[in-house]
Amino acid sequence: MPPFVLDESSNPVLFTLSGACTVDEARGVHTALAGALAAHEVVALDLGKVEYADITLVQLLLAALQEAQDRGKRLELAGEASKVVLQALRLAGVEQNAFIGNLFPKATSSG
Repeated sequence: MPPFVLDESSNPVLFTLSGACTVDEARGVHTALAGALAAHEVVALDLGKVEYADITLVQLLLAALQEAQDRGKRLELAGEASKVVLQALRLAGVEQNAFIGNLFPKATSSG
């Protein structure tokens, strides 16, 4: 089972990552997230259910943010990131407040 679910009925579209997000899952997650960004103007990413993450998740998030920016799309954070995600950011040397507050804005729901 892939570590993500795409809910296209929500507004914005919700891409939920869960379980382990490591190098083993990266290709599938990247392909699905790129597809969601190609099809939608705004994608909200839920990182609250991630239970294990390595540097690959941080690389994937930074690449997805760049891809969204290059396409004129928006990638937002839905809810709070799990402690595991915050720890991966810290270990990668990414300042959490800047990443989540500035680079990765919080999602706003339209209903």
